[in-house]
Amino acid sequence: MSSEEIEEHTAMIKSIKYVRCSHVYINLSSQYVLKAKQFNLQYAHIYTSRLWTVAPHAATAARKQWGDDIIVRKLAELRPGEECIVIGTLVKRTTLKSEALLEIGNDYHILPQPARDKYTHDIGCLVLEDENQRINLIGNVDVHRMVTGSVVAVRGFVDGSDGKFVVDDFTYRPVPDQIPRPVSDVDRYLVIVSGLDFGREDATNLFPLQLLVDLLTGQLGSEVTQAWMTKIVRLVVAGNVVLASESAKSASYAGKRPKVISKEAMSASDDFLTQLAAGLDIDVMPGTTDPTNFMLPQQPLHRCLFPKATRYESFNCVTNPYNFSIDGLEILGTSGQPVADVCRFSEFDDQLEALEHTLRVGHVAPTAPDSTACYPQSDEDPFVIKRCPHVYFCGNATNLSTKILNGEENQTTLLITVPSFSQTFTCAAINLRNLDVMPIQLLKNSLPIAAKDNCTSQ
Repeated sequence: MSSEEIEEHTAMIKSIKYVRCSHVYINLSSQYVLKAKQFNLQYAHIYTSRLWTVAPHAATAARKQWGDDIIVRKLAELRPGEECIVIGTLVKRTTLKSEALLEIGNDYHILPQPARDKYTHDIGCLVLEDENQRINLIGNVDVHRMVTGSVVAVRGFVDGSDGKFVVDDFTYRPVPDQIPRPVSDVDRYLVIVSGLDFGREDATNLFPLQLLVDLLTGQLGSEVTQAWMTKIVRLVVAGNVVLASESAKSASYAGKRPKVISKEAMSASDDFLTQLAAGLDIDVMPGTTDPTNFMLPQQPLHRCLFPKATRYESFNCVTNPYNFSIDGLEILGTSGQPVADVCRFSEFDDQLEALEHTLRVGHVAPTAPDSTACYPQSDEDPFVIKRCPHVYFCGNATNLSTKILNGEENQTTLLITVPSFSQTFTCAAINLRNLDVMPIQLLKNSLPIAAKDNCTSQ
Protein backbone atom coordinates (compact mmCIF):
# COMPACT_ATOMS: atom_id res chain seq x y z
CA MET A 1 0.00 0.00 0.00
CA SER A 2 1.41 3.38 -1.01
CA SER A 3 1.80 6.31 1.35
CA GLU A 4 -1.08 8.12 -0.37
CA GLU A 5 -3.37 5.15 0.16
CA ILE A 6 -2.33 4.90 3.80
CA GLU A 7 -3.08 8.58 4.33
CA GLU A 8 -6.45 8.25 2.60
CA HIS A 9 -7.37 5.21 4.71
CA THR A 10 -6.28 7.02 7.90
CA ALA A 11 -8.35 10.09 6.99
CA MET A 12 -11.38 7.88 6.32
CA ILE A 13 -11.06 6.21 9.74
CA LYS A 14 -10.78 9.57 11.47
CA SER A 15 -13.90 10.80 9.68
CA ILE A 16 -16.02 7.96 11.11
CA LYS A 17 -18.05 9.15 14.09
CA TYR A 18 -19.94 6.82 16.37
CA VAL A 19 -22.92 7.95 18.43
CA ARG A 20 -23.94 5.94 21.49
CA CYS A 21 -27.54 4.74 21.53
CA SER A 22 -29.96 6.65 23.74
CA HIS A 23 -32.21 5.14 26.41
CA VAL A 24 -34.83 6.06 28.99
CA TYR A 25 -33.64 5.44 32.55
CA ILE A 26 -35.71 5.45 35.76
CA ASN A 27 -34.34 4.85 39.27
CA LEU A 28 -36.82 2.64 41.18
CA SER A 29 -34.82 2.26 44.41
CA SER A 30 -36.71 4.69 46.64
CA GLN A 31 -37.59 1.89 49.10
CA TYR A 32 -33.87 1.32 49.73
CA VAL A 33 -33.14 4.96 50.65
CA LEU A 34 -33.19 5.35 54.42
CA LYS A 35 -35.49 8.08 55.66
CA ALA A 36 -34.21 7.79 59.21
CA LYS A 37 -31.79 5.60 61.14
CA GLN A 38 -33.53 4.39 64.29
CA PHE A 39 -31.52 1.87 66.26
CA ASN A 40 -33.96 1.72 69.17
CA LEU A 41 -36.32 -0.53 67.21
CA GLN A 42 -36.57 -4.29 67.59
CA TYR A 43 -36.00 -6.55 64.59
CA ALA A 44 -39.30 -8.29 65.32
CA HIS A 45 -41.06 -5.52 63.40
CA ILE A 46 -39.33 -6.37 60.13
CA TYR A 47 -40.19 -10.08 60.49
CA THR A 48 -43.83 -9.23 61.25
CA SER A 49 -44.06 -6.87 58.31
CA ARG A 50 -42.50 -9.50 56.02
CA LEU A 51 -44.97 -12.14 57.17
CA TRP A 52 -47.99 -9.87 56.78
CA THR A 53 -46.87 -8.87 53.27
CA VAL A 54 -46.01 -12.32 51.90
CA ALA A 55 -48.48 -14.54 53.79
CA PRO A 56 -51.54 -13.70 51.64
CA HIS A 57 -49.60 -14.67 48.51
CA ALA A 58 -48.39 -17.89 50.17
CA ALA A 59 -51.98 -18.71 51.15
CA THR A 60 -53.09 -18.25 47.54
CA ALA A 61 -50.37 -20.62 46.35
CA ALA A 62 -51.31 -23.16 49.04
CA ARG A 63 -55.00 -23.22 48.09
CA LYS A 64 -54.10 -23.49 44.42
CA GLN A 65 -51.83 -26.47 45.11
CA TRP A 66 -53.83 -28.31 47.79
CA GLY A 67 -57.41 -27.09 47.29
CA ASP A 68 -59.76 -24.87 49.27
CA ASP A 69 -60.92 -27.57 51.67
CA ILE A 70 -57.82 -27.66 53.89
CA ILE A 71 -57.98 -25.34 56.90
CA VAL A 72 -55.44 -22.56 57.34
CA ARG A 73 -54.57 -22.07 61.00
CA LYS A 74 -52.35 -19.92 63.17
CA LEU A 75 -49.81 -21.72 65.35
CA ALA A 76 -51.86 -20.93 68.47
CA GLU A 77 -54.89 -22.64 66.89
CA LEU A 78 -53.24 -25.98 66.05
CA ARG A 79 -54.87 -29.19 67.21
CA PRO A 80 -53.04 -32.52 67.50
CA GLY A 81 -53.65 -34.82 64.54
CA GLU A 82 -55.62 -32.29 62.47
CA GLU A 83 -54.37 -31.81 58.91
CA CYS A 84 -54.08 -28.14 58.14
CA ILE A 85 -51.95 -25.43 56.55
CA VAL A 86 -49.72 -23.13 58.57
CA ILE A 87 -47.97 -20.07 57.18
CA GLY A 88 -44.93 -18.65 58.91
CA THR A 89 -41.28 -17.66 58.71
CA LEU A 90 -38.54 -20.30 58.65
CA VAL A 91 -35.72 -20.19 61.20
CA LYS A 92 -32.68 -22.47 61.25
CA ARG A 93 -31.20 -23.16 64.67
CA THR A 94 -27.41 -23.22 64.48
CA THR A 95 -24.71 -23.31 67.13
CA LEU A 96 -21.66 -21.87 65.36
CA LYS A 97 -22.81 -18.51 64.06
CA SER A 98 -19.81 -16.23 63.83
CA GLU A 99 -21.66 -13.28 65.38
CA ALA A 100 -22.51 -15.23 68.54
CA LEU A 101 -18.97 -16.59 68.85
CA LEU A 102 -17.54 -13.11 68.43
CA GLU A 103 -19.74 -11.74 71.20
CA ILE A 104 -18.76 -14.58 73.55
CA GLY A 105 -15.08 -14.06 72.74
CA ASN A 106 -15.28 -10.37 73.56
CA ASP A 107 -17.04 -11.01 76.87
CA TYR A 108 -14.48 -13.56 78.04
CA HIS A 109 -11.42 -12.03 76.31
CA ILE A 110 -10.78 -15.10 74.19
CA LEU A 111 -10.43 -15.49 70.44
CA PRO A 112 -13.43 -17.11 68.74
CA GLN A 113 -13.11 -19.86 66.18
CA PRO A 114 -12.08 -18.64 62.73
CA ALA A 115 -14.84 -17.76 60.28
CA ARG A 116 -16.05 -20.62 58.09
CA ASP A 117 -17.20 -20.80 54.51
CA LYS A 118 -20.09 -23.09 55.46
CA TYR A 119 -22.26 -23.39 58.58
CA THR A 120 -24.52 -26.21 57.42
CA HIS A 121 -23.06 -29.11 59.39
CA ASP A 122 -24.09 -27.71 62.79
CA ILE A 123 -27.77 -27.00 61.98
CA GLY A 124 -29.88 -28.50 64.74
CA CYS A 125 -33.50 -28.13 63.65
CA LEU A 126 -35.90 -26.14 61.53
CA VAL A 127 -38.46 -23.90 63.20
CA LEU A 128 -41.57 -22.15 61.87
CA GLU A 129 -42.71 -18.98 63.60
CA ASP A 130 -45.60 -16.56 63.20
CA GLU A 131 -46.51 -13.38 65.09
CA ASN A 132 -46.98 -15.17 68.42
CA GLN A 133 -45.06 -18.45 68.74
CA ARG A 134 -42.84 -21.13 67.20
CA ILE A 135 -43.03 -24.81 66.40
CA ASN A 136 -40.40 -27.35 65.32
CA LEU A 137 -40.78 -28.86 61.84
CA ILE A 138 -40.07 -32.50 60.95
CA GLY A 139 -41.03 -34.74 58.06
CA ASN A 140 -40.81 -33.89 54.38
CA VAL A 141 -38.43 -30.94 54.68
CA ASP A 142 -34.75 -30.77 53.79
CA VAL A 143 -33.29 -28.40 56.34
CA HIS A 144 -30.19 -27.82 54.22
CA ARG A 145 -32.28 -26.54 51.31
CA MET A 146 -34.32 -24.17 53.47
CA VAL A 147 -33.34 -20.55 54.09
CA THR A 148 -33.89 -18.63 57.30
CA GLY A 149 -36.31 -15.74 56.86
CA SER A 150 -38.30 -17.30 54.02
CA VAL A 151 -42.08 -17.17 54.37
CA VAL A 152 -43.53 -20.61 53.60
CA ALA A 153 -46.86 -22.43 53.74
CA VAL A 154 -46.60 -25.97 55.13
CA ARG A 155 -49.24 -28.70 55.08
CA GLY A 156 -49.28 -31.37 57.76
CA PHE A 157 -50.36 -32.06 61.32
CA VAL A 158 -49.14 -31.75 64.90
CA ASP A 159 -47.70 -34.92 66.40
CA GLY A 160 -49.48 -35.33 69.72
CA SER A 161 -46.54 -37.16 71.34
CA ASP A 162 -43.87 -34.43 71.07
CA GLY A 163 -45.74 -31.38 69.80
CA LYS A 164 -43.77 -31.10 66.55
CA PHE A 165 -45.38 -30.29 63.22
CA VAL A 166 -45.05 -33.16 60.74
CA VAL A 167 -44.74 -31.67 57.24
CA ASP A 168 -46.28 -33.52 54.31
CA ASP A 169 -45.62 -30.79 51.74
CA PHE A 170 -44.75 -27.10 51.52
CA THR A 171 -44.88 -24.22 49.05
CA TYR A 172 -43.65 -20.66 48.73
CA ARG A 173 -45.49 -17.69 47.34
CA PRO A 174 -45.84 -17.55 43.53
CA VAL A 175 -43.28 -15.58 41.57
CA PRO A 176 -44.44 -11.93 41.84
CA ASP A 177 -46.36 -10.33 39.00
CA GLN A 178 -44.34 -8.78 36.19
CA ILE A 179 -45.03 -5.89 33.87
CA PRO A 180 -44.96 -6.90 30.17
CA ARG A 181 -41.51 -6.83 28.66
CA PRO A 182 -41.19 -4.04 26.10
CA VAL A 183 -40.91 -5.10 22.48
CA SER A 184 -37.89 -3.78 20.62
CA ASP A 185 -36.15 -4.56 17.36
CA VAL A 186 -32.96 -2.69 18.30
CA ASP A 187 -30.06 -4.26 20.19
CA ARG A 188 -29.09 -2.29 23.28
CA TYR A 189 -26.75 -3.59 25.96
CA LEU A 190 -26.35 -3.17 29.69
CA VAL A 191 -22.88 -4.01 31.03
CA ILE A 192 -22.50 -5.19 34.64
CA VAL A 193 -19.09 -5.39 36.29
CA SER A 194 -18.22 -5.97 39.94
CA GLY A 195 -15.20 -6.38 42.18
CA LEU A 196 -12.88 -3.77 40.66
CA ASP A 197 -10.81 -3.90 43.87
CA PHE A 198 -8.69 -0.80 43.44
CA GLY A 199 -5.99 -0.91 46.10
CA ARG A 200 -4.82 -4.49 45.59
CA GLU A 201 -1.18 -4.85 46.57
CA ASP A 202 -0.24 -6.90 43.51
CA ALA A 203 -2.02 -4.40 41.18
CA THR A 204 -2.67 -7.18 38.62
CA ASN A 205 -6.12 -5.73 37.91
CA LEU A 206 -4.94 -2.31 36.69
CA PHE A 207 -4.04 -3.29 33.11
CA PRO A 208 -7.31 -5.19 32.46
CA LEU A 209 -9.23 -2.27 33.98
CA GLN A 210 -7.61 0.17 31.57
CA LEU A 211 -8.38 -2.21 28.69
CA LEU A 212 -12.00 -2.19 29.84
CA VAL A 213 -12.09 1.62 29.78
CA ASP A 214 -10.57 1.77 26.30
CA LEU A 215 -12.95 -0.90 25.04
CA LEU A 216 -16.16 0.60 26.41
CA THR A 217 -15.26 4.14 25.32
CA GLY A 218 -14.47 3.06 21.76
CA GLN A 219 -10.73 3.65 21.86
CA LEU A 220 -9.86 0.00 21.33
CA GLY A 221 -10.83 -2.61 18.76
CA SER A 222 -11.77 -2.73 15.12
CA GLU A 223 -14.45 -0.64 13.45
CA VAL A 224 -16.92 -3.48 13.98
CA THR A 225 -16.08 -3.63 17.69
CA GLN A 226 -16.35 0.13 18.07
CA ALA A 227 -19.73 0.13 16.32
CA TRP A 228 -20.90 -2.61 18.68
CA MET A 229 -19.76 -0.59 21.71
CA THR A 230 -22.13 2.23 20.75
CA LYS A 231 -24.99 -0.14 21.57
CA ILE A 232 -23.90 -0.25 25.24
CA VAL A 233 -26.22 2.27 26.89
CA ARG A 234 -25.32 1.88 30.56
CA LEU A 235 -22.73 0.41 32.92
CA VAL A 236 -23.48 -0.85 36.43
CA VAL A 237 -20.61 -1.33 38.89
CA ALA A 238 -22.02 -3.88 41.35
CA GLY A 239 -19.94 -3.20 44.45
CA ASN A 240 -16.39 -3.59 45.78
CA VAL A 241 -14.94 -0.65 43.89
CA VAL A 242 -12.01 -0.38 46.30
CA LEU A 243 -10.22 -2.83 48.56
CA ALA A 244 -8.81 -2.22 52.03
CA SER A 245 -5.05 -2.33 52.34
CA GLU A 246 -3.35 -5.23 54.12
CA SER A 247 -2.66 -3.08 57.16
CA ALA A 248 -6.32 -2.21 57.40
CA LYS A 249 -7.22 -5.91 57.55
CA SER A 250 -4.99 -6.49 60.59
CA ALA A 251 -7.83 -5.87 63.03
CA SER A 252 -7.59 -5.95 66.80
CA TYR A 253 -9.90 -8.94 66.93
CA ALA A 254 -11.06 -11.56 64.43
CA GLY A 255 -14.06 -10.64 62.33
CA LYS A 256 -13.71 -6.86 62.51
CA ARG A 257 -14.70 -5.22 59.24
CA PRO A 258 -11.90 -3.35 57.42
CA LYS A 259 -12.59 0.38 57.52
CA VAL A 260 -9.39 1.94 56.22
CA ILE A 261 -9.26 2.63 52.50
CA SER A 262 -6.09 4.15 51.07
CA LYS A 263 -6.21 7.56 49.44
CA GLU A 264 -4.39 6.16 46.41
CA ALA A 265 -7.08 3.50 45.88
CA MET A 266 -9.87 6.08 45.96
CA SER A 267 -7.96 8.36 43.59
CA ALA A 268 -7.34 5.52 41.13
CA SER A 269 -11.01 4.50 41.19
CA ASP A 270 -12.01 8.13 40.61
CA ASP A 271 -9.73 8.35 37.57
CA PHE A 272 -11.15 5.08 36.22
CA LEU A 273 -14.77 6.13 36.63
CA THR A 274 -14.05 9.59 35.21
CA GLN A 275 -12.80 8.11 31.95
CA LEU A 276 -15.95 6.00 31.67
CA ALA A 277 -18.36 8.76 32.68
CA ALA A 278 -17.01 10.96 29.90
CA GLY A 279 -18.79 8.76 27.35
CA LEU A 280 -21.13 6.39 29.19
CA ASP A 281 -23.85 6.45 31.86
CA ILE A 282 -22.56 4.76 35.01
CA ASP A 283 -24.29 3.56 38.20
CA VAL A 284 -21.95 2.73 41.11
CA MET A 285 -23.31 0.44 43.82
CA PRO A 286 -21.53 0.02 47.18
CA GLY A 287 -20.25 -3.37 48.30
CA THR A 288 -18.73 -5.10 51.30
CA THR A 289 -15.34 -3.40 51.01
CA ASP A 290 -16.51 0.09 50.02
CA PRO A 291 -16.52 3.11 52.39
CA THR A 292 -20.20 3.30 53.25
CA ASN A 293 -22.56 1.79 55.82
CA PHE A 294 -22.13 -1.94 56.32
CA MET A 295 -25.79 -2.83 56.96
CA LEU A 296 -28.28 -3.31 54.15
CA PRO A 297 -29.67 -1.42 52.42
CA GLN A 298 -26.31 0.21 51.75
CA GLN A 299 -26.64 3.88 50.94
CA PRO A 300 -24.98 5.49 47.91
CA LEU A 301 -21.26 6.20 48.15
CA HIS A 302 -20.71 9.87 48.96
CA ARG A 303 -20.03 11.92 45.87
CA CYS A 304 -17.06 13.62 47.53
CA LEU A 305 -15.20 10.31 47.19
CA PHE A 306 -15.17 10.84 43.41
CA PRO A 307 -14.44 14.57 42.90
CA LYS A 308 -13.58 14.16 39.21
CA ALA A 309 -16.29 11.71 38.16
CA THR A 310 -19.09 13.69 39.84
CA ARG A 311 -18.55 16.52 37.37
CA TYR A 312 -20.40 14.42 34.82
CA GLU A 313 -24.17 14.10 34.92
CA SER A 314 -23.74 10.56 33.58
CA PHE A 315 -22.16 9.46 36.89
CA ASN A 316 -24.55 8.15 39.57
CA CYS A 317 -23.99 6.70 43.03
CA VAL A 318 -26.87 4.36 43.90
CA THR A 319 -28.01 2.03 46.66
CA ASN A 320 -27.40 -1.66 47.25
CA PRO A 321 -29.83 -3.34 46.48
CA TYR A 322 -30.48 -1.41 43.29
CA ASN A 323 -33.71 -1.37 41.27
CA PHE A 324 -34.06 0.54 38.00
CA SER A 325 -35.51 0.37 34.50
CA ILE A 326 -34.10 0.93 31.01
CA ASP A 327 -36.65 1.54 28.26
CA GLY A 328 -39.32 -0.17 30.37
CA LEU A 329 -37.18 -3.23 31.20
CA GLU A 330 -37.00 -3.60 35.01
CA ILE A 331 -33.69 -4.66 36.55
CA LEU A 332 -32.94 -5.58 40.18
CA GLY A 333 -29.73 -6.72 41.81
CA THR A 334 -27.30 -6.64 44.70
CA SER A 335 -23.56 -6.55 45.21
CA GLY A 336 -23.65 -10.15 46.39
CA GLN A 337 -23.93 -10.12 50.18
CA PRO A 338 -27.41 -11.74 50.46
CA VAL A 339 -26.59 -14.57 48.04
CA ALA A 340 -23.23 -15.23 49.69
CA ASP A 341 -24.93 -15.48 53.09
CA VAL A 342 -27.61 -17.84 51.78
CA CYS A 343 -24.85 -20.11 50.45
CA ARG A 344 -23.06 -20.09 53.81
CA PHE A 345 -26.07 -21.49 55.66
CA SER A 346 -27.63 -23.68 52.96
CA GLU A 347 -26.59 -26.46 50.62
CA PHE A 348 -27.26 -24.99 47.19
CA ASP A 349 -25.27 -26.20 44.23
CA ASP A 350 -24.03 -22.74 43.31
CA GLN A 351 -24.73 -19.03 43.72
CA LEU A 352 -27.05 -18.99 40.72
CA GLU A 353 -29.35 -21.48 42.42
CA ALA A 354 -29.28 -19.40 45.60
CA LEU A 355 -30.15 -16.30 43.58
CA GLU A 356 -33.08 -18.14 42.01
CA HIS A 357 -34.29 -19.19 45.46
CA THR A 358 -34.42 -15.58 46.69
CA LEU A 359 -36.64 -14.69 43.73
CA ARG A 360 -38.92 -17.67 44.28
CA VAL A 361 -39.44 -16.76 47.95
CA GLY A 362 -39.96 -13.12 46.93
CA HIS A 363 -37.23 -11.60 49.05
CA VAL A 364 -33.89 -10.03 48.10
CA ALA A 365 -32.21 -10.80 51.45
CA PRO A 366 -34.16 -13.49 53.34
CA THR A 367 -31.41 -14.05 55.94
CA ALA A 368 -31.55 -10.39 57.02
CA PRO A 369 -31.46 -9.58 59.88
CA ASP A 370 -30.58 -13.04 61.21
CA SER A 371 -27.13 -13.41 59.63
CA THR A 372 -27.07 -10.54 57.12
CA ALA A 373 -26.80 -7.16 58.79
CA CYS A 374 -29.63 -4.74 58.01
CA TYR A 375 -31.25 -1.67 59.53
CA PRO A 376 -34.24 -2.26 61.81
CA GLN A 377 -37.47 -1.22 60.12
CA SER A 378 -40.83 -0.51 61.74
CA ASP A 379 -43.18 0.19 58.83
CA GLU A 380 -42.23 -2.31 56.12
CA ASP A 381 -39.62 -4.79 54.94
CA PRO A 382 -37.92 -3.01 52.01
CA PHE A 383 -36.39 -6.25 50.70
CA VAL A 384 -39.70 -7.90 49.75
CA ILE A 385 -39.88 -8.25 45.96
CA LYS A 386 -43.25 -6.78 45.03
CA ARG A 387 -42.78 -6.95 41.26
CA CYS A 388 -40.82 -9.54 39.33
CA PRO A 389 -37.87 -7.97 37.48
CA HIS A 390 -36.89 -8.84 33.93
CA VAL A 391 -33.22 -9.04 34.95
CA TYR A 392 -32.11 -10.15 38.43
CA PHE A 393 -28.37 -10.01 39.08
CA CYS A 394 -25.84 -10.70 41.79
CA GLY A 395 -22.36 -9.18 41.83
CA ASN A 396 -19.03 -10.46 43.19
CA ALA A 397 -19.83 -14.09 42.43
CA THR A 398 -17.31 -16.83 41.76
CA ASN A 399 -18.19 -17.23 38.07
CA LEU A 400 -20.43 -15.88 35.32
CA SER A 401 -23.58 -17.96 34.92
CA THR A 402 -27.12 -17.34 33.69
CA LYS A 403 -30.55 -18.91 33.69
CA ILE A 404 -33.95 -17.94 32.34
CA LEU A 405 -36.70 -18.38 34.95
CA ASN A 406 -40.26 -18.74 33.65
CA GLY A 407 -43.11 -18.10 36.06
CA GLU A 408 -46.62 -19.54 36.05
CA GLU A 409 -48.11 -16.24 34.84
CA ASN A 410 -45.75 -15.88 31.85
CA GLN A 411 -43.05 -14.10 33.83
CA THR A 412 -39.64 -14.26 32.19
CA THR A 413 -36.58 -13.28 34.21
CA LEU A 414 -32.89 -13.48 33.39
CA LEU A 415 -30.92 -14.61 36.44
CA ILE A 416 -27.24 -13.72 36.24
CA THR A 417 -24.29 -13.93 38.60
CA VAL A 418 -21.44 -11.58 37.73
CA PRO A 419 -17.94 -12.55 38.94
CA SER A 420 -15.39 -10.31 40.59
CA PHE A 421 -13.47 -8.53 37.83
CA SER A 422 -10.20 -8.50 39.75
CA GLN A 423 -10.31 -12.30 39.94
CA THR A 424 -11.64 -13.24 36.50
CA PHE A 425 -11.19 -10.09 34.34
CA THR A 426 -14.71 -10.75 33.10
CA CYS A 427 -17.88 -8.67 32.93
CA ALA A 428 -21.29 -9.28 31.35
CA ALA A 429 -23.10 -7.50 28.52
CA ILE A 430 -26.88 -8.11 28.55
CA ASN A 431 -28.88 -7.62 25.37
CA LEU A 432 -31.99 -5.76 26.52
CA ARG A 433 -33.91 -6.85 23.42
CA ASN A 434 -33.80 -10.63 23.97
CA LEU A 435 -31.95 -11.05 27.34
CA ASP A 436 -29.00 -12.81 25.72
CA VAL A 437 -25.74 -12.49 27.66
CA MET A 438 -22.31 -11.94 26.16
CA PRO A 439 -19.28 -12.26 28.45
CA ILE A 440 -16.55 -9.70 27.89
CA GLN A 441 -13.21 -11.17 29.00
CA LEU A 442 -10.05 -9.12 29.24
CA LEU A 443 -6.91 -11.18 29.66
CA LYS A 444 -3.93 -9.81 31.55
CA ASN A 445 -1.47 -10.16 28.70
CA SER A 446 -3.61 -9.88 25.60
CA LEU A 447 -6.28 -7.85 23.89
CA PRO A 448 -9.88 -8.18 25.12
CA ILE A 449 -12.10 -11.00 23.98
CA ALA A 450 -15.82 -10.50 23.45
CA ALA A 451 -17.28 -13.98 23.18
CA LYS A 452 -19.83 -14.54 20.44
CA ASP A 453 -21.64 -17.30 22.25
CA ASN A 454 -23.63 -16.90 25.41
CA CYS A 455 -22.03 -17.67 28.73
CA THR A 456 -22.74 -20.78 30.78
CA SER A 457 -26.48 -21.32 31.06
CA GLN A 458 -28.48 -23.72 33.13
